Order: sequence, then structure tokens, then C-alpha cells
Amino acid sequence: MRLKYISLLLIFVLFGFQTIAVQQIKRNKRIVRTYKIKPETRVEVYNKYGQVEIIHWQKDSVKYIIKLETRAKSKEKIDKLEALLNFSFQSGENYIRAKTLIGNEAKDLMSEITNLTNAIFTIGAEVDIDFTVYLPATNKLKIQNSFGDVFMGNIDPDIQIELSHGDLRAGKLNSHSIIDIKFGHAFIEFLKEGEVKLNYADLALSAADELDIKSKASSIDISNVDALSIDSRRDEYKIGQLNSLNGSSNFSKINIMKFDNELKLSLKYGSFSIIKISRLFSSVNISSGYTDITLIFERGSAYDFLLTSTDVSFSYPKEKLSLTKKEIDRDKRKYNYKGTVGQNTKSNVIILSEKGSVKVFQE
Repeated sequence: MRLKYISLLLIFVLFGFQTIAVQQIKRNKRIVRTYKIKPETRVEVYNKYGQVEIIHWQKDSVKYIIKLETRAKSKEKIDKLEALLNFSFQSGENYIRAKTLIGNEAKDLMSEITNLTNAIFTIGAEVDIDFTVYLPATNKLKIQNSFGDVFMGNIDPDIQIELSHGDLRAGKLNSHSIIDIKFGHAFIEFLKEGEVKLNYADLALSAADELDIKSKASSIDISNVDALSIDSRRDEYKIGQLNSLNGSSNFSKINIMKFDNELKLSLKYGSFSIIKISRLFSSVNISSGYTDITLIFERGSAYDFLLTSTDVSFSYPKEKLSLTKKEIDRDKRKYNYKGTVGQNTKSNVIILSEKGSVKVFQE
């Protein structure tokens, strides 16, 4: 009985020590800076390891609020980590900038990661650095954030966002936007015009007017876009409604629900489909290699059709689409298919395809 009591006491003591060992000390600091700005001043934020939130107010000034939380098992470790942290505030003729610095000022992302990684493993501490920025709705913005999220509502002036390892949530971006997302997600209500660069990222966009996307290994979901240009590598596109499209893709999967006007694409290794092509469309021009293509035309469409295929599986509704077939090279299985659908044609479909498949349907 005594041995059992000693064993239970030992277990309790060990468990107690373990509980104490995992307890962390937290320290919170708040840094506030306010500066007068002109309407032409660009407000800039460069942060790491925390979130950035943008809030508009009715004042001719910008306010940076930085909330810093450090965590470690001892006060000494927190002191060591805080000694590596610094914030700089700079201004020029047309800009004002707040920047998070960790260790020696790093010139690239890998150096930033190394600085904090060394701090975590060497010191045994953690940190969150959150920015809240108040500014007038008329001032341009430039935001760079690593390992944290970015939040904003509607933005009327031009904006630049560079984000890695975090999420972007934005309302309506009503001017020119330049957005670069790496290893993150972007949720945007509206984008008037601009360039979006995605690397191993996801984009969910409700609507856009003019958009240029360069992407790699990403997922893009757009409900409605007027004019879209793409440079795609190993992506998956889902587009609801689209007016015009041009660009190229490699090893990508592109699916469009409704297409209205003009298309010019170069496709290699992947798939491309349009569920409904408007009967009022202007042109479809596709050059493809090792790609599966599916095109469904709306009832009442009238267009001239030309397909030059090399070793391609081609299917079409013979009762609705009357084509003449001309052999160009039997050994290479190269053929030319030509014909007209409907009367008074003003639209055209031109496809140059090698390998893969082409499927044409008529409602």
C-alpha cells in the first residue's frame, strides 16, 4: 500500500513538473505612430509574422498601430527575442512607410525565415506582430506581408499587395491592382483592373473587368470576368462567365461555364472546356498540343469552322455540323476539317490541334 502511495505521489509530482514546464510567459506591447499625409502620399506597410488590417477614416493622417506579442518559457528568452525585433518609420516626398525588422535587416524572404527560425530554435520563443493601419480612403496603398493575413474593405485608389504564407480578404478594388500571392489564398469581391501573380496559391474572385493572371500550381475560381489574359502553368481554372480570353497554358485544366465573345489561346498538356458558347460570339482561335478540348455551342449559332488536326481524336454532331474532310498526311494522321454552321455567318472557329482530342457539340 505504501509503495502504491509513493508511486502515485511520484506520478503526480512528475505530471506537475511537466505542466509547469510547458507553461509560457506572454508579453504584449503596443506601438502607435501617427503622421500627417497629403492626398498623393502612398501609404506602405512591410510586415512579417502577423496580420495587416486596413481601415479607412475621415482624417488627413495615417495611424500605425502595432500589437506585438512574444511568448517564451522565461522572461530572459522574451528579452532575447525582443532584442531582435525593431520597427522603422520612414517618409519621403510621396510615401510613408512602416516596416518590421528582425535581426539584421534581411534583403530577401529566406533571410527573414532564417532570422526568426534561429530565434525560435536557439532562444525558444514565439512572436505575433499585427498591424492596424488607419488612413484616408483616397491614398494609394502598398502592402508586403509574410506569414500572416491581410484584411481590407473597399479600396478606391491604386493598390499593391505582396503576400506569402497568408490569406488576403478584400472587398471591391476599384482602381489598378497589382497582387502577388505565394503559398496563400486570396478572396476578393471585385477587381476593376490589374495584374495578379499566383504561385502555389488559390484565388476566389467574384467579378473583374480587366485582369491579367500569371500563375503556377494554383487554383483560380472567378464568377464573372469581362477580359482575361492568362499565363498558366499546372493550374486549375473555374470560370463562370467570360467575355474575352487570351493567353497560354501548360499542364492546366480550364473550365468555362459561359463564353460570350472572343478567344485566342495556346494550350499544351491539359484540358479545356466551354459549357456554353454564346450564339453571338465573335471568334474562337485555339492552338493546342496534347490537350483535350470540349466546345458546346448555343442553339442558333452560325459560324465558319476550320480544324487542322494531327493524330487527334475528333468528334462532332454530323447531323448538325456538315464538314468536308481533307487528308494532308496519312502517316501522321493529319487532316483538315472545314464547314459552316447556320446561315449569314459572322463568327469563326479556328483550331490547330496536335495529339489529344477535340469534341464539338451543338445544342
